[in-house]
Amino acid sequence: MGVGLDHCGWRLLKKILAVKDAAEGAAKFLNKCFRSGTWPEMFKARRKGLVCSMLLFDIAQFYPSINHDLLGAIMSKQGFHPRYVAFFDDYLKDRKTRIRFQKNFSEDIDTPLGVGQGSALSPILSGLYIAAAIHKWVGTDARVKMVDDDREMIIDINGCIMQFYVDDGAIVVTSATLETNAVLLAKVFKGISTDLERLGLRVERTKNELVHFLMPNSKRWEQKDLGPDVTINIEGVPVVVKPSAKISDECDSLFAPIGQFNERYDAEE
Repeated sequence: MGVGLDHCGWRLLKKILAVKDAAEGAAKFLNKCFRSGTWPEMFKARRKGLVCSMLLFDIAQFYPSINHDLLGAIMSKQGFHPRYVAFFDDYLKDRKTRIRFQKNFSEDIDTPLGVGQGSALSPILSGLYIAAAIHKWVGTDARVKMVDDDREMIIDINGCIMQFYVDDGAIVVTSATLETNAVLLAKVFKGISTDLERLGLRVERTKNELVHFLMPNSKRWEQKDLGPDVTINIEGVPVVVKPSAKISDECDSLFAPIGQFNERYDAEE
């Protein structure tokens, strides 16, 4: 995110927080946007007269599921020096933990996780591990080949963004309609979840969120229509993800005309 956009974003946040009872909800919503890097995409879509949708998901048991041998092989293929690869290969395996209680220590306990989620290394190593899986989704090509319903097909992913932070994933798509976004999200999710399964990773069934960023003054905006559901397949089980009403309400405040922000902000001051 550029400095200018970041500055404008936080100025906008200041105005949102000036509205009574909006602080907690808006802060949570904007945190999702900033962390997943969707803020610029939302405004790009709006300038083009398009609509933006985002599907958020969580990888289950990320670190216990990492194949450490595969991680070493991935690092080697990515061009890391053999000494670095050897270091992490040794660092991640056969780790043991001892628990101290006052002056007493427990026996050694096997710790198969290697790098825990609280470690500063976790975002780096997790990114390296899944980089190969998401590489084809973040390239410049607008079309990707995948298998859908046992048929090989080409899907247009122009305007699709795939982002991860450790075990939190986000798919952001842009098109002319929310219905197209819903279809595209389902197909892209199927593709990325298949790629993650090849790495030994699986997606949580119950930790999914869907957000449709509505255009102001649109029919859906006026009717408070949250947009279409997205049905995704997780380990052979269809999961219907409904748009979040709470986040949509926060979108109303986020995309309200600037004049309204000024009026509210001036009133509070």
